[in-house]
Amino acid sequence: MKLKKKSMSRAFTMIELIFVIVILGILASVAVMKLNATREDAQISSISGRVSAILGEISSHAVASATLDGNVTHYSNIAQEMVANGEATVENTADTTRLKIRAGEVPECLVLKIIHSVTEENLSLEMNSDENDYVCRGVQRQLADRNVTLRIRGRIAKY
Repeated sequence: MKLKKKSMSRAFTMIELIFVIVILGILASVAVMKLNATREDAQISSISGRVSAILGEISSHAVASATLDGNVTHYSNIAQEMVANGEATVENTADTTRLKIRAGEVPECLVLKIIHSVTEENLSLEMNSDENDYVCRGVQRQLADRNVTLRIRGRIAKY
């Protein structure tokens, strides 16, 4: 007597394929979220580094020339590049120069302000604290220790 061998299918069932697709979808969504967070962290580091460099360039120019008259883009190549790329805007008035720096979706996340008068000049970095943008908040956290006014020229004691 001959035994017949049962022909067993070696293919995956439809339910097994659906489970695999669902698991791959979950893994992909986690990977995309991690990628976005990494991209935003890179933006935070980039903007923070450029703002620190701008502050250094302006301070160096102030020490070398003992004055800061004119546009902020004359003192800093990085500021000039940021303005050209639309990442910052410059606003000049009679006694104040402002470099408004975009971070994330916030057009004025940081404002680098130079106040110049006949007797003194001050450089300060102001932070717009009303925004909830992740990139803006991250940049502000990294630059929190630079949120002071730097006296460039003038006297501290007032008579």
